[in-house]
Amino acid sequence: MTLWSGRFDTAPDPAAFDFGISFGFDRALFEDDVTGSIAWADALGAAGVLSNDDHASIVAALEAILEEGRRNPAWVSGPDEDVHSFVERQLVSKVGDAGRRLHTGRSRNEQVSLDLRLYLRRRVPMLQQALHSGTVAVTASSPGGEASFKGRINFVDNAVDTATGTIRVKAEFANPDGRLWPGSYVNVELAPRTIANATVIPAQSLQNGPDGRFVYTVGGDNKVTSKPVQLSYLEEGIAVVKGIEPGVRVVAEGAQNLRPGSLIAEADRSNAPPTKSGKGEGKKGKKAS
Repeated sequence: MTLWSGRFDTAPDPAAFDFGISFGFDRALFEDDVTGSIAWADALGAAGVLSNDDHASIVAALEAILEEGRRNPAWVSGPDEDVHSFVERQLVSKVGDAGRRLHTGRSRNEQVSLDLRLYLRRRVPMLQQALHSGTVAVTASSPGGEASFKGRINFVDNAVDTATGTIRVKAEFANPDGRLWPGSYVNVELAPRTIANATVIPAQSLQNGPDGRFVYTVGGDNKVTSKPVQLSYLEEGIAVVKGIEPGVRVVAEGAQNLRPGSLIAEADRSNAPPTKSGKGEGKKGKKAS
């Protein structure tokens, strides 16, 4: 879905659309966008703007969208202009025109501001806890990637700037060559915590059953077995789980069509894109790492 679709008869120039698209990075706000939309649906229902039936169907659809996005982060994708358009497209596909009424009395700017605040409420405590527990490493790199600098976080503000929806974080870097200057733009990366000896699998491998979460593991005969797992952490396409050992093959795609004992064929890895380790991964079966 695109923001211009209801205003013009034809699509914009592709270059103009590519310039304005933000879904590639604001998809990180998916959970916050849906959570805020559920709250707004409740407010519209309480005010009588939405009928009881519309309110119930919209909230149920949003909860289903949130659950699917949490279970399979790769699902949060598509030709949409931003994460708000993605959520609206999914909502309208489930409940029809009633989904469009969710924007009654709600501007896009208000939606962005709320998403950022909800995102910070989830993230800031994690960063503050990490800073209290020890050193939080941070890396700053120039926009072109020509130079990078390693430092440490030394301050996290606990107040959100009401004008920008951001918080202030300070870091200290060694700068013996004077390559960092006040006012320079840099890309910053930090890891609030490290999970030691974690078993990591693709998030879409996680399945939900009557007895809880499980994955399909693949044996030497290429038959699958249902294996219960405990979810420790879920983020951007990866899941940290307990219950399987590193090196075990798990089904990454098509699990909804399987039953214990099903025979699978592992996807050809020869044309798979390289991972960060430089090796390709198949689509059907992947090793837990």
